[in-house]
Amino acid sequence: MTAGRPPAWNAFPAQNARVWTEPLVLATKDRVHLPVSVRNLLPFKGPGRLVADLFHDGMAELRSLADAQADIDRLTTAAGMDDALALAAMDRFQLVPVTAEGRMSLSVTIQLHLEAIETSVVRLLIESERLSLISERRWREQRAARMDLTQRALGRV
Repeated sequence: MTAGRPPAWNAFPAQNARVWTEPLVLATKDRVHLPVSVRNLLPFKGPGRLVADLFHDGMAELRSLADAQADIDRLTTAAGMDDALALAAMDRFQLVPVTAEGRMSLSVTIQLHLEAIETSVVRLLIESERLSLISERRWREQRAARMDLTQRALGRV
């Protein structure tokens, strides 16, 4: 595949400017790789660090550290930030290093949250310039609803 071009499997290349999904395989050193065509859809570029927000079960929304800094500062300066809040914040927010080539290292916490230790796969999803990683199990559980959407659009329901 030529760098920056959508892969040949994509039957809807005109949609690449707004949405994207594909499975990513966890490689050595607990890394996944964001292809150039995917990185071109995102407002932030590597190298640097992203913040993974693990609020939703089986899903990690990734934002630039600059975009997440207000939330981090708010929690850090929260009046009465006790040990329970500190632990909850550590469990919810994880730093994700990203290289210039798009390699992201996923912490064990993120891997457990996305069930990637068992499967070695996470689902990449981009919608409205927002990057998320989703457990492949969760993605498959929601597949029937996506297939119903295509059936209705095709007039087959």
